[in-house]
Amino acid sequence: MKKQILLIVLLIGSIIFVHAQNLQLMNYGANSKMTVKNVSVNIIGSLKNDANATIVNDGTIKLLDTSYATNFINNSDFVSVNNSNVKLEGAVQDIGGTKTTTFANLFIDGNDNKSISIKTNINENLNFVANKIIIDDYDLVLNANAVITNASKDRFIVTNGIVSPGSLVKKTWSTSDFRFPVGDAINSYKPVTIDNSLGVADTFSVRIESGLNPITDNNPACVQYTYVIQESNAGGSNAKLKLGWNNQDQGNLFIPQYASIWQYTVNAWHIALGNPQGFNANDPVNETQWVNKNMTTGITDFSSSSNKFILRSLRLNLLQPIDTAICFNSLDAITFSAGDTGGIIQYQWQKNCNNTGWINLVDDATYQGVTTADLLVYTQGILPSDNCKYQCVLTSLMGTSTTAPINFKIHPLPQILASQDTTVFIGQPAQLDASGGVSYLWVPSTYLDYSDIQNPISTPAENISYVVFVTDTNGCVNSDTITISVERTSEIFVPDAFSPNKDGQNDVLYVYGQGIKDIIFIIYDRWGEKVFETTDEKTGWDGTYKGKELSKATFVYYVKVTYWDGNMSEKKGNVTLVK
Repeated sequence: MKKQILLIVLLIGSIIFVHAQNLQLMNYGANSKMTVKNVSVNIIGSLKNDANATIVNDGTIKLLDTSYATNFINNSDFVSVNNSNVKLEGAVQDIGGTKTTTFANLFIDGNDNKSISIKTNINENLNFVANKIIIDDYDLVLNANAVITNASKDRFIVTNGIVSPGSLVKKTWSTSDFRFPVGDAINSYKPVTIDNSLGVADTFSVRIESGLNPITDNNPACVQYTYVIQESNAGGSNAKLKLGWNNQDQGNLFIPQYASIWQYTVNAWHIALGNPQGFNANDPVNETQWVNKNMTTGITDFSSSSNKFILRSLRLNLLQPIDTAICFNSLDAITFSAGDTGGIIQYQWQKNCNNTGWINLVDDATYQGVTTADLLVYTQGILPSDNCKYQCVLTSLMGTSTTAPINFKIHPLPQILASQDTTVFIGQPAQLDASGGVSYLWVPSTYLDYSDIQNPISTPAENISYVVFVTDTNGCVNSDTITISVERTSEIFVPDAFSPNKDGQNDVLYVYGQGIKDIIFIIYDRWGEKVFETTDEKTGWDGTYKGKELSKATFVYYVKVTYWDGNMSEKKGNVTLVK
């Protein structure tokens, strides 16, 4: 059973040791009051101020036991007179109870870390002599004139709350800045400095959380911890913000010179307003394991919806490669470019054909400064059906990466359906035609009515070959060749006899000739009556008149032709119908 001492006494002008194994010094009973005045009370055990009792501290109270977990427990009124002290100099020790305690000066010392299990206030000084203080789920509040002494990378406030996260709370004045010596769950010192000189006096709460990664195109591994900063008068301050980063914890992936402060607003991470500064070697903290980033123009919004900040590497300023499409066999090679506009970047080009997976095309290459990485792709042998995709993976030395995809397509050439080679007589037009595209060009344009339409007409005076260039909707061009042969005209000829006896030989009388455009062919009997007439070169006389076969006789013919070259010819003669 734990031993307890009931003490209702005024302690003045002496050093008192209360010493017993696992002892608890209890101020107990209604209206009981313990006053410590100008005395140092050294307690080898816990101190408990029970309900309805009062402790007035006008001296120094020390909790010394380094062998047992001894606590400061306050369930009633604890009055801290100016310049009074409470020193936690034991092992694991906790400030708890049911009622908030306000200390004038609180000293963190002993051989292990301290904690608070209730909201705790400091009026004058939180003094670190050794170890840390953990404020998991309750706020540690520094009132208006309170300061923190001797905080360092080994002595700071661990803000590790999960259920109802606790923060370090401080009212800052508009004439000075304040460093919040906070750290994270792995005992890594990541202090926050708020310079409120640009705004009005305001109360800020600060803590470090782990496990929150930004939803961006960058590698989440580049961000390990989140700073949560809130102000009581949301939006009322224009504060400069410095975030400390313990580089030793993160290895060499985090390079301070290339980092920026990012703020979570409108459901996304954005670079915080203001101009980020680089590492400040003259910062007065005198620590070598962490660095600062400073927003010189201030952040105006520390509201509950915009209270999360991170230190992360600069977003890679990607020079996006241009999507490219070429026509089959149009180029031997094509160059893609991707890059960044600063820092040290590693490039890796990759290819994925027919969704078989990404493979590296070239060895990793490292560049520094304003750089680009080029990839020369030889297109010979790549078919339109290959469906190849390319991308460039850019990685900073901090491990942050982004991917620059490029859409690359090889279009097939247009399929041309062109008219066949043909033969015409001199002066005779030839209809040309091609299909398979949206635009056409015929070369040469000689003898053509139009050279840039789908179906031009050629009236050649000589043999000629045309090349038609067909362009499709993708801008791809294919070609075909059409040849026109030209023949000369000849004299007309009419046989002097024919035998329409239906034996399949010489049954019809025709006019023969080459290059005929128009014709008039008339047959008369011996009395001058017209028995046949045609204006069609391909229509001949079958020896009938008004549907009746005529008997053998001699007839007179008249023929007049106009040739394609414009010349004309007439001819008269006799023809015998033989039975």
